[in-house]
Amino acid sequence: MVEIGDEVVHQSHPGRFTVIAKEASPGLNVYSDIITVRSNDGIELRLLETSVRVLEAPPAKAAAESAAQAPASPASSTPPAGAGGSESRAPATPAGKGESAR
Repeated sequence: MVEIGDEVVHQSHPGRFTVIAKEASPGLNVYSDIITVRSNDGIELRLLETSVRVLEAPPAKAAAESAAQAPASPASSTPPAGAGGSESRAPATPAGKGESAR
């Protein structure tokens, strides 16, 4: 569903358009409302809602939103107990002349 302020594309005109108005469709067309869109160049069109595709947020805006939603990482990353590297082990002793290594 298209909302006012959404960025959309229309197949017959290149570029992005912003939805600036939305009105109920008159007559028997119950599938699509009429929207008015405007480009940055000032081109304004009245179209059926079903003739446009809504674009996702621009990459910079999407990155900022995902960074704001990401949990803060801890300052130090200490591995959990038993995760390796921190246990004390007895030094390995080489097998002598009369001993067999198992």
